[in-house]
Amino acid sequence: MGIAFEASAASHDETTSLHYLKWQKVYEKVKPYQVFITDIPDNEDFEDTNLVFEPYNDVAVHNIRGKEDSLSLDENGFIVKKHKFRLGDFSSQEKIVQEYLPEIEELYKSVVDDVDEVFIFDWRIRRNNMNAQLGKVLNLNDRIKVHLLPAQNVHVDQSPATVIKRIKLQLGDRADELLRGRVQVINVWRPLYDTVEDWPLALCDARSVQDSDLIHVDHIRRHHAGEVMYATHSPEHSWHYLHRQTPDEVLVFKNFDSAPDVKAKYCPHVSFKHASIREDAPMRQSIEVRAFVFTYPKE
Repeated sequence: MGIAFEASAASHDETTSLHYLKWQKVYEKVKPYQVFITDIPDNEDFEDTNLVFEPYNDVAVHNIRGKEDSLSLDENGFIVKKHKFRLGDFSSQEKIVQEYLPEIEELYKSVVDDVDEVFIFDWRIRRNNMNAQLGKVLNLNDRIKVHLLPAQNVHVDQSPATVIKRIKLQLGDRADELLRGRVQVINVWRPLYDTVEDWPLALCDARSVQDSDLIHVDHIRRHHAGEVMYATHSPEHSWHYLHRQTPDEVLVFKNFDSAPDVKAKYCPHVSFKHASIREDAPMRQSIEVRAFVFTYPKE
């Protein structure tokens, strides 16, 4: 099931290749995992991951421009919001924290129903410079100088267990009470400076995804471990993107929702390469914010 579209020559729908997790028989005995620790002593028996991804070609990705008003967070798992942001210089981490994130918090409150509290727990800048950081050890605490590449494997950022674990870690004594209400993890994604001409973000209509399509994978870092969910391929998946997205157009999408009666619990997503782009197209630069969105429990 997906969004209804009428085909036309100017629709800007794409046919592309998306990378999905390939199920391995070893996963029946060893949980899928990926280790992000660079200085582990040499051991010929150690593998930093047992993940295998495979490309699926000729995947249709539909342009949602002109269909924005038909989208719903609770039905599709994603929406588009137009918003003129005040901050235009993203070279200072201090400015982003003090000026941009408060504006994003207000955006959450304006587009999500019944919001009592927003807790932003992460933000990242991504930059499509495939050669800049090859072979380098990245300091992920430096959010300005270290720009992550566009994500190229279909995924959901966090598993339900990791969401709960993170809330308890970051909200402390308030966590149990907040978990009694509705908890959502919602991302806000937009380009920083230029119209997106390559590696746009593709979003999968939540109604086309089954829980069984998602595999829980351990991500192991030096100071913590968590779970992400990678998708295995299904021909039922319905993919969408916003053609030539501008910095004033925001993609808002779910990674988790505790409400039992809501169709869209999560929105698998991935970046994809356009079939053709102009030679001097600007490098994609984007910023993504992730937040817990709480609705307090009703007594």
